Amino acid sequence: MLTAISRNWRRMFMTRLTNDQFLWRVPRASLSGTTSQVDLPGVRVQDVRLQNRSGVSLASGLVLVFPNSQWIAGQFTSPDTFTVDTEDAQDVGASDFSLCTTTNGDGFIVASRVPFNVLGIDVGRATTGGAPVYDVAYSQANGSGGIQWGTFPAGTLYSATGYTPPDFSATGERPIVFPLPPPDDFIRTQASGDLVTGLPDGYYAVRVRATTAPASQGANATVIILGRAYGLTAAHADTAIVEFAQHIPLDLESDQPQKVGIGLAALFLAASDGNYVEVHAGPCG
Repeated sequence: MLTAISRNWRRMFMTRLTNDQFLWRVPRASLSGTTSQVDLPGVRVQDVRLQNRSGVSLASGLVLVFPNSQWIAGQFTSPDTFTVDTEDAQDVGASDFSLCTTTNGDGFIVASRVPFNVLGIDVGRATTGGAPVYDVAYSQANGSGGIQWGTFPAGTLYSATGYTPPDFSATGERPIVFPLPPPDDFIRTQASGDLVTGLPDGYYAVRVRATTAPASQGANATVIILGRAYGLTAAHADTAIVEFAQHIPLDLESDQPQKVGIGLAALFLAASDGNYVEVHAGPCG
């Protein structure tokens, strides 16, 4: 049974995994003998309708939000070290997850058990000084059975009004969104440390680093939220409506991300009180 949902969407994406920030959230169940509740993962979707009312052209889509249990994160230290810091990436401790330092080549890695293409980043401390330059890379098949970092070419990262991600020079929402690479290109790590020292096997990884670091102060995030966007439109014109009727998943694959999703969120890379979304959603099964 699918439920019809319609509402204005005032953020770019999400900054917290709280009920008020989901467009729709899966049912929850109580753990036996405790007062705790857990999500019952699995999402079905059809008949999506997104209207841009921001006044500018923007990137938009519908995001399947992943639970924190599906991913890890930590700092990348140049040239080849990953240090796990998942707790600080996922909790809401103010500005406790380092995104970059004042050293060229440093940054962070997020790695998930299922493919993803949305990083919702709430920047708590912005960079200062200099003119930082960043690149974004993913765990890519190297063509000979191994794995390497594959850098997204210029122009393939989706832009938000006023900046092209990544940009951590101001606090608040700073999502990073990219087109999902093909399944035979975006691959899991195959052995611990095969891509970067310290990163375990079995993860799709994305690395963000400052190739030219800020001069005075690096950036820190308060929280990161992970998801997979469907129906991505790079240049959704103002007042235009984007519709797609396919069920999630739009492409079937062994990872079946719809079965790990805990809810839905809209994506409009220019926040506005007028942006609007309609969808029919419900649990799997």
